[in-house]
Amino acid sequence: MNLFFVVLQTILNFIALNVIFQNVANAIVPNSPLGAFIGILYWLVLLLLSYAIAVRFKNKK
Repeated sequence: MNLFFVVLQTILNFIALNVIFQNVANAIVPNSPLGAFIGILYWLVLLLLSYAIAVRFKNKK
């Protein structure tokens, strides 16, 4: 059951971080193959950061 809450919190954190940083990323990332690669890195960083936040809050309880 704890894994479910970590996954759920990770998804919610991911969505929130995406809403916050999406405008900045759209302004910086060019429309090119390099931009696609940078976009993938952006999603990966958001996913890892979301997971780290979820695990940290889980451990505080």
